[in-house]
Amino acid sequence: MPPGLLSQYSDLERTSYEWYIPKGILKTGWMNKHLNLVPALVVVFYELDWDEPQQSLQGRNTKVAVVLIQKKTPLPPEFVVFGIMFEMLGDTTKFLLFVRHQFKIAFFSELKQDTQNALKNYRTAYNLVHELRAHETNILEIKTMAGFINYKICRLCFQHNTPLDAIAQFRKHIDLCKKKIGSAELSFEHAAWMSKQFQAFGDLFDEAIKLGLTAIQTQNPGFYYQQAAYYAQERKQLAKTLCNHEKFFFEGTDLSQGVCTYNVDVKDLCSVSYLKMGCVLYTGFDLSDPEKEKVGVLAIQLKERNVVHSEIIITLLSNAVAQFKKYKCPRMKSHLMVQMGEEYYAKDYTKALKLLDYVMCDYRSEENNGHAFKVSSSNLDIFVLFLVQCKAKFHAPSFHVDVPVQFHIYLKADCPHPIRFSKLCISFNNQITSVDLVLGNESGRCVVLSWQGGGGDAASSQEALQASRSFKRRPKLPDNEVHWDSMIIQASTMIISRVPNVSVHLRHEPPALMNEMYCLVVTVQSHEKTQITDVKLTAGLKPGQDANLTQKTHVTLHGTELCDESFPALLTDIPVGDLHPGQQLEKTFYVRCGTVGSRMFLVYVSYLISTTVKEKEIICKCHKDETVTVETVFPFDVAVKFVSSKFEHLERVYADIPFLLMTDVLSASPWALTIVSSELQLAPAMTPVDQLESQVDKVVLQTGESASECFCLRCPSEGNVEGGVATGHYVISWKRTSALETVPVISTTITLPHVIVENIPLHVNADLPSFGRVRESLPVKYHLQNKTNLVQDVDISVEPSDAFMFSGLKQIRLRILPGTEQEILYNFYPLMAGYQQLPSLNIDLLRFPNFTNQLLRRFIPTSIFVKPQGRLGDENSIAAA
Repeated sequence: MPPGLLSQYSDLERTSYEWYIPKGILKTGWMNKHLNLVPALVVVFYELDWDEPQQSLQGRNTKVAVVLIQKKTPLPPEFVVFGIMFEMLGDTTKFLLFVRHQFKIAFFSELKQDTQNALKNYRTAYNLVHELRAHETNILEIKTMAGFINYKICRLCFQHNTPLDAIAQFRKHIDLCKKKIGSAELSFEHAAWMSKQFQAFGDLFDEAIKLGLTAIQTQNPGFYYQQAAYYAQERKQLAKTLCNHEKFFFEGTDLSQGVCTYNVDVKDLCSVSYLKMGCVLYTGFDLSDPEKEKVGVLAIQLKERNVVHSEIIITLLSNAVAQFKKYKCPRMKSHLMVQMGEEYYAKDYTKALKLLDYVMCDYRSEENNGHAFKVSSSNLDIFVLFLVQCKAKFHAPSFHVDVPVQFHIYLKADCPHPIRFSKLCISFNNQITSVDLVLGNESGRCVVLSWQGGGGDAASSQEALQASRSFKRRPKLPDNEVHWDSMIIQASTMIISRVPNVSVHLRHEPPALMNEMYCLVVTVQSHEKTQITDVKLTAGLKPGQDANLTQKTHVTLHGTELCDESFPALLTDIPVGDLHPGQQLEKTFYVRCGTVGSRMFLVYVSYLISTTVKEKEIICKCHKDETVTVETVFPFDVAVKFVSSKFEHLERVYADIPFLLMTDVLSASPWALTIVSSELQLAPAMTPVDQLESQVDKVVLQTGESASECFCLRCPSEGNVEGGVATGHYVISWKRTSALETVPVISTTITLPHVIVENIPLHVNADLPSFGRVRESLPVKYHLQNKTNLVQDVDISVEPSDAFMFSGLKQIRLRILPGTEQEILYNFYPLMAGYQQLPSLNIDLLRFPNFTNQLLRRFIPTSIFVKPQGRLGDENSIAAA
């Protein structure tokens, strides 16, 4: 050990962090110092003079070693000081030191081979890095530290045989860092950094596979090498855009002290691999000086111009191809080999041609003509490049089918000698009916070549059906110069259908009512100058909407029958015949919507028409579509309630005691509705007291009007049923008042609510006239029925009223046998006219003390209307009338 080595790399122990401002997260040489420079073990040798005669080893020439064992390795003292001074730090300093010390703890834990603790602290350090406030001066440092720590986390995850954790960590790392671009003038540095991240992870993944990890087709290192190549290509494009300064731009600028580059080698702690991350460190000037900062940016851009990007891209693509070949992904392999050939195209045409020829053989064996054509085009470009440059463009981005397509080809000779062309081939991926090739212009020499036929392979003998030449000699004029570099290639065009000349109108009455046969009338009128033929109509729900709408929408041409689930949501290609100029036709279709909400309906009309293009008659197919959005609503709202015979609301009903079911139908339609009929379908547990007949037949409801019905029902004694007893269904048959007679009636079924049924020990009902008269006897008979299997002892009392006198037992005790009935008769004598309260009947059941008079009053009347005493003359006159 050289003298002074320990003192050279020893840090002074910090006793306080007060007023301490860190210059960054981590020194660039810190890991190298602890891995390679600071000794991990110091062995001290010294001579031992030990020759006592008592020792048994005397004379045996035995060596003696002294070993000092330290049982626990303490962490460096700076971590202790950091914990003590935690509260004295500012927020920025605190987060910087948090990252620094968490990283160092993880680093030393990894040195001690405590990988679990190291992984835990690396994860903490990684999360803390992204909590730092990023700005243009420190974003490179943050990304560099994040890259270091991410590499450590991913590598440890692979070591722990948790590859999914490693992949998840890397995806998280990319998502957090991909938008931290930094300076826009140096954005190529970010692309290079992203490429390094994917390359490093691909290397880790490949190393783990070599150590026994199993990969699959959809998850292998090839995808990461491919992505690294993608970012390297992006770096190339950005560098081409940002570093295109002319050479004289850098002359006279002192760049020697402006910037320096360095490579940070993070050595794998198990001495297996290295992670090389390139970054830029500004030195030699103050970043606050904008002029010097500009010089630094220019220096970096100058350095980037010297980078051979194609070699980097080819290396990454080659690694990806090897992986995809290993995992039997032939299409991905061929796709990347084409990209490699395109990169070689800029520097080595022989290798490019070899690669593309190899890939073209694969594509041809797969009968993939599109890819083969692309590759063959690349091969042709390589040969032609030596002599001629070619650019082509369509005259417009789109053409109608009945308009000639203009395609311009521009050739530029790079050869210093004249070139004679022996063949000119133009290939289109669609069938071409005829081609006219015009060389020159009408003001000078012009050659016109015409082909009439169906297009196809240019080398086919069947293609040359007809060829003709026409020469026109005219005085030669200066040609119009074309600026070659500004020429934009337009390699494709869209052939669109002929502009239709028909009108399509929809007539309907929105909104649609749920489940009705909604009528839409389509009117098509021709405005063409000649007859149109094969007119077809497509109508119904527009495709691409919610799948639930498709299942609940049905279309038919016949409105006399209801649609069911067998009917489609869209009727296609309905033939409607031919139309002469000015003629129109109407077609009616019906839509049934099973749910409420908005729907978009489509009406699509297509037809054929004969037209002439360049003295040639062709048949064009035209089409026109119209869409309309229709809202579907409920036709009406139905309210159901249970009431007593006194029309009081009931939360529950009593077994074998009549009650009333009331329905209220409220129209919610903006159009008049006709209720054809209604029907009450009772559940088995319910029985009607009288005949069930519809009370709303032929009732017409306007918007906001309602129709009510009342039914008297009885529920047999079944005891307490949990959840209540089913009542049944209420069926309403209806249609629009304005609908045709042939349109079917719609039946809407309403499920009636369940009702809670309770048993009652005693039922009391009263027989009395509908009204009384002052000072005339009013007989009232009470019926008491025992609803139990026990003998009932009943105490009855009557409380007097100021409006009545009465005769009868004021207080009595009765015994009623099971299932039998007792009658009690009273004569009430009204004293006052008007709506008067009857004498109150009170009943006490000795066996059922919970039977209250409040419950009793649900069944018997408590008041009656009393008329005044009439005069005799009035009565005679009424009788005479």
